Amino acid sequence: MPKLGDLAELSIISKLDSQQSTLECSLVKGIGKSMYYSRKVGYFLQVLDFKPSVLDGGGKLREPSEFKELKFKSQEMASSALCCLNSSLFYWFVTVFSDCRHLNKREVDAFPILLGGLASNKSGQVIMNLSARLMADLQKNSQTRRMTFQHDTLTVQCIIPKHSKPILDEIDRVLAEHYGFTPEELDFIINYDIKYRMGAVAGEDDS
Repeated sequence: MPKLGDLAELSIISKLDSQQSTLECSLVKGIGKSMYYSRKVGYFLQVLDFKPSVLDGGGKLREPSEFKELKFKSQEMASSALCCLNSSLFYWFVTVFSDCRHLNKREVDAFPILLGGLASNKSGQVIMNLSARLMADLQKNSQTRRMTFQHDTLTVQCIIPKHSKPILDEIDRVLAEHYGFTPEELDFIINYDIKYRMGAVAGEDDS
């Protein structure tokens, strides 16, 4: 059962369901354009077209354990999915429909979107540009941190999505047009949990 607290959410769910398709329908196996999502859930999700750098104590590159791969048949489809899964709309979707402990593939698969329609309509080139801008901005605003564990000391590229919120808002505006959201519904999504997501709570770290 969805966890709802506002009447606008009922209308948003109805408009999502009208897509009659989910992101899972656009996934491919084998050769394809890759993107990666972190299973970690915070006030922002991390969905990237690159793997964040993780170096062990000897300076050797290692795979980030929390990131899982998705593949799409074209760059247009991958960029569209990248924007969808970074959006505040998807953050809301995960908050409403999951246990909020991890981002599981079932939530990724179940996101209602006719991805081919988004990638090929008049918003397609806009989405491509937003995807590229977002990834560049996440790279620019990332921080390198040393983390000491019992078994090793890691040097980790930490992604801090809240610094890219203006680009995420642009993505949500494009998605709002795709789904047919009203201005009030778009405002609800863009400002959903805003004071917590942007770090108004003392000591909050969304990296």
